[in-house]
Amino acid sequence: MAFDLVVDGRTYPVTTRFVGTMMLTNLLGALAVVHGHGLPLEPAIARLASEEPANERMNVLTGRDGKTYIVDVRKAPLWSTELLVDDLPRMAIPDLTFVIGDLSDIRSNNSAHYRKLARRLSPLVETVVLAGRSAEQAAKLSQEGITNFVVAPTALDVSRYLDSRPPGVVYLKSNGSLQLWRVLDQVAPAAGPPPVPNRQE
Repeated sequence: MAFDLVVDGRTYPVTTRFVGTMMLTNLLGALAVVHGHGLPLEPAIARLASEEPANERMNVLTGRDGKTYIVDVRKAPLWSTELLVDDLPRMAIPDLTFVIGDLSDIRSNNSAHYRKLARRLSPLVETVVLAGRSAEQAAKLSQEGITNFVVAPTALDVSRYLDSRPPGVVYLKSNGSLQLWRVLDQVAPAAGPPPVPNRQE
């Protein structure tokens, strides 16, 4: 995520390694505290450029297989997942493969929520991978004419599918129940890539 911070008529370009806008309010709050104490903003902005998200909470890794992985596999409440989908057009990641696993906080009408999410993702990404409980919606999505999805019920199935694909960007989204983090066991992450652009004004 990158954005322009305007303070007292001066513009500060801010670049981070965070993905999407979910952390934007937190980052602005931290910078506001720095400014409120009369401290210079430049050192704090420089620190943000190298600050890593928490492990498996939207951190970015480069795999041995040449793919870039955005790893978000510990918690997946529906509201934050929908916010992430809202961000995708601004993120403009070409050839994105989005893996939907098990979502949290869905207490009623589970099937409809998974299908709605897949419908929203379909025109925004190259491939939607349905894993875990979302895989159960494949037949109905096919009946609706959605064709750019792959069914991979388990983490092992996801790994096997990704192994067959060329380098690109993969977003892994699930709560911990599916153990989607096991996909990373197969790709032995190396150094992280540059921050993912997502400029906000």
